[in-house]
Order: sequence, then C-alpha cells, then structure tokens
Amino acid sequence: MSPVHSQPRLLHEQDDGLLVVQLNHSHHLNALDDVLLAELGELWTEVRKNPEIRAVLLIGTGTEAFCVGMAHEPHAGYHNRTTPVCVDLGVPLVVAVNGLVRQEGFHMLSSAAAVVCATHVRFADPPPGSPFKNVPDSAAALSANLITAVVPLWQLRATAESMARSLATGNRSCSGVAL
Repeated sequence: MSPVHSQPRLLHEQDDGLLVVQLNHSHHLNALDDVLLAELGELWTEVRKNPEIRAVLLIGTGTEAFCVGMAHEPHAGYHNRTTPVCVDLGVPLVVAVNGLVRQEGFHMLSSAAAVVCATHVRFADPPPGSPFKNVPDSAAALSANLITAVVPLWQLRATAESMARSLATGNRSCSGVAL
C-alpha cells in the first residue's frame, strides 16, 4: 500500500500572464518522486498549450532546499518530463532558489532565463560537465556569472516575481542563459 499524502506536491497559481509554480515537498527537501514528476510533466504540457501564460516562476517550499534531485533512481524519460526546457515551455522561466540545490535540481536552473538565489543557498553534487562543479554557494555563483542575483531570503519571491513579470512581454520565446 502506498502512503497517503495530504498535501499536493506541486502548487501553482496564475495571475496576469505569470504562472507561479512551487515545489511543495519540503519535508523531503523537494526531492523529485514519481508523483511530483507526473505533476510537473502535466503542468509543463499545460504551459505550452496556454497562450495566456507569458512567464513561469519556479520556487521550492521551505528554506532548506530548492531541490535535492531524485527521491529514487531515475527512470527512463524523467529528464524530458521534469526539466522546463525553454524551447518546450515557450515562455521565459525564472527560478527562485530558496535553499540547497543537488543533482537533478541543477537541470531546472539550466533552463532559466533568470536565477535568483537567497544568500544562504548552497550547491552540491552537480551533474557531470556542470559549470557549478566548483561553486559552493550563491555568492560564488554570482561571481562566476552563473546566476542573476543574490538577495536575502525574505526578498527572494518578490525579486524573482518582479523579474518574471518584466520578462512576460507577451512574446512566447525564451532567451535562456546557459548555466
């Protein structure tokens, strides 16, 4: 018997062209499991179909981790379903990093037009070939031009939302940066 989860793993709300998506699995450091993977895959499909969405803001719940990667061994096809690739979304993606990023969490950053990190953010176990290989924290990532901004945690969502709204120009193309 599988465990019953009382809260949705993914929260989202749309307002004036901006879709705010929140990983809501903080008691497991926002690790990607089958439920969250399926919800993300369905949501990304909706984003591509909905012309009213002009930008996406992605953030994690809690302050410990943005996303620590897979909750289990990845299965075939997970990368294409979970990573919000700009070409597939058709709109700019802004990622607000609220805590630790590990493993597959980096894939979400690499698809972003802008990445805003809280001052306490740490990076660990980046995938092979990642420019984050020797980057331990948000200050070092900013110095290496791998992220857009570093702000105090209490300003994270507002700063990222402001960036996302400025990118929501109505043009459904994404000018992502290579991370």
